Formats: sequence, C-alpha cells, structure tokens
Amino acid sequence: MEKIQDQYWLRQVLFRETIYFNKVVNLKIIKLNSLKLGLAEINSASSLLNLFGRIFVCCDDQYNLYELQNDQSWIQHNWANSPDLPKDPHERKKLKPDFESLLGPIEDNKTIILIPSGSKSNRTLALIFDLESNHFTPFDMSGFFNKLGKLVALINLEGSAIYGDNYLFMNRGVQADPSSIISVNPKSFNINSITKMDFGSIDGTPLHGSELCIFEDNLYALAVAEASSNSYDDGQILGSSIFKISLDTFQILDQWKFDKPIKTEGLCRWQNNWLVTTDPDGIGQSEFFSFEDDR
Repeated sequence: MEKIQDQYWLRQVLFRETIYFNKVVNLKIIKLNSLKLGLAEINSASSLLNLFGRIFVCCDDQYNLYELQNDQSWIQHNWANSPDLPKDPHERKKLKPDFESLLGPIEDNKTIILIPSGSKSNRTLALIFDLESNHFTPFDMSGFFNKLGKLVALINLEGSAIYGDNYLFMNRGVQADPSSIISVNPKSFNINSITKMDFGSIDGTPLHGSELCIFEDNLYALAVAEASSNSYDDGQILGSSIFKISLDTFQILDQWKFDKPIKTEGLCRWQNNWLVTTDPDGIGQSEFFSFEDDR
C-alpha cells in the first residue's frame, strides 16, 4: 500500500505541472465530421475498439456487441444467456450491466473483454468475446472491484487499454475527485499503481475520463465535462476533449477540444483518421463522428 501511495503522489504532482503548462498555450479545436453510421439499437454506445480493421462497439445498457462491416452496415453479436432488461429507461438503468469499455486483444489475439464499470454491485460481470466462434463467456470481476474499492473513493471504470504486460483502466471520478489511470496485472488482477489525472474543466465543471486508446506508443483519453453531482445521474454536457498522454510517465502531452458539446464515450482509429461515438443516455441514437489526425 505504501509503495502505491508514493507513486500515486509523485504522478499527481507531475500531472499538475503538465496541466498548468497546457492551460497557458492556445487550445486547439477539433472539427468533428458527422457520419451516417447510426443504428437504432445502438443508443447508449460506451466504447469503440479497432482490432486489425474490425470495429467493435459496446453499449452500457445491453449485453450485445456490435461490429461495423466494410460496407458500413452492422452485425449484432448476442449473448445467448443474457438476462431480459426492462424497456422503461429508468428501470433499465437500475439493472443495466454497464459495459463501459472494450479491452483487447488478449489470449493470442483471440478474445476481447466487455468491461463493466463496477459502480454498483450488479455492474461487476464482464463478458469475454471469442473472435473466432463469436461466443460469449461471463467473467466475474467482483474480486477486483473489492480490491479497488479500498484504494479509490468511488469506482466507475470508463476506459481500458493494454500496454505491455499491464491492463490500464480509466476510473471516471466525480466533481472534485479527479479521474485516475489504474495499472493492473492481467493474471492476478492485482493493482500495480493508481495515477490521478487532472484534465482541467469547462466553465468550472471538471473534465472526467470516458475512454482510453493506444496509438503509436502514446495513450489517448477522452474526457467529458458533465454537470452532475454524482457518477450515476446524467447531467448537462458542457463539452469534451481528447488528451495525448505519455505511456512511460502518464504525463499529459497535448490536448484538443471538440467543436461540439457532445458526450464522447468511444474512440479508435478508423480509415487513417479517428472515429468517436457518443452516449445520448438513451435519448435517441448514438452518433458517430470522424476527425482528422492533427497531432
């Protein structure tokens, strides 16, 4: 515990210095290009993953996984044993699995994992998806979340990535409690380190992490400013940004702000540019946007 706390403190100081530097330079604005990729069933998109050209998206209020085809149509992969969920939005939110990120590839590039947020006791079941058989296997992550609950004030995993021999998870945070990146041993699920992230704010509302993606030896994170007093209730979206982060030090290297005040929840590479999706919190379809690679 002491070793984790020492490393945690050091990285927190480094991030404060980096964020201070980013605040005094001109913040670049990213123009989002709307894409006609929406699907009625995808109305709560929470993560994107590009695996060797195969684009996957998961939703936080269903047990399905969607795959984008070359002709820009979708395939829906269904878990045969998925529980029935209420159609009423308020009741559905209480019982949803809350899959917030896609982790992969793992096991010799054969599987990916739908990672739950862990924000409630009924949001700890992960699903392992076999890329060859399209078969789902449930995986209980409650033991890991019990460990994590002793180290963070509030659990709400919103992003994941694989770097070397470690899994990286983004814990969202809430209001004054900042987001953090959690490094985890993939075999034991022991926690190696926790790094607090100060993403800044928009009009006084903190930006909190919503996705992780690795590209060309750097980590990229989405962060959203949502005016809500807790991590459960939805609030007004004031804007969102993308951050470039060093994988060696976890220092923020650069930041770009999107030109639309949208709730960005998914990020991956797509057709030599970036693909981003939104979570409209059950009101309408998730939107998809592309933006140019201006880094």
